[in-house]
Amino acid sequence: MTMRHQVIILRGLPGSGKSTLADHIKRASYMPSVHICSADDYMVDHNGEYHFDPKRLQDCHASCFKQFKAATLEAVENSDQVEYTIILDNTNTQYWEYAKYIEHVKAVNDLLSQLGSSNRFFVTSVIVENSEGHSSVHGVPENTITAMKERFEINLDPDNQPNIWLEEQIEEYPPYEEDECVGCGNLYNVNDPHCECTDRDEQAESLTDQEMQDSIDPDYDA
Repeated sequence: MTMRHQVIILRGLPGSGKSTLADHIKRASYMPSVHICSADDYMVDHNGEYHFDPKRLQDCHASCFKQFKAATLEAVENSDQVEYTIILDNTNTQYWEYAKYIEHVKAVNDLLSQLGSSNRFFVTSVIVENSEGHSSVHGVPENTITAMKERFEINLDPDNQPNIWLEEQIEEYPPYEEDECVGCGNLYNVNDPHCECTDRDEQAESLTDQEMQDSIDPDYDA
């Protein structure tokens, strides 16, 4: 029996309902084979409270990708028993932000073919619109959402898919995120070196406490 594993890549602005949709899909499944992978999960402390830490942004996305790869491995190992659904719940405003996930799925499918297996992973990209004007539960500033909206990429031509960037290029141009500077109150790009009035590392330290850091990642050193 051929197993058709589904990978769902959610795309949308903060507050659009991506996480709500992912939770609905998981609850609607009768099998414990739905995995939700989200970088935001690694910003949540042991009390379930979300704490944005710009210093950990790259680590959170790396952990999300690691979780995604683990989920695909689990699906391959259990392919004779159940079909899996793996959901990527990030903003994914531009193709390069989730390109490595698609490349990983392609590599797994190639491996399955080499092993003589007919099981496959199929990728579906879903854009979630904020049609009712909900606010982000993480309090993302409106001008940040506007900037994300302006750079949001849509490509409806299957014959003109974007080029897959190398991982080095993705690391060089990480997802654009903004946060409010605790020193001057201005918004700044957390992927830039620093705000004009304060050092980036000092700001990150002021936004988190040691208890929260330890609960998210015991190996994390401030």
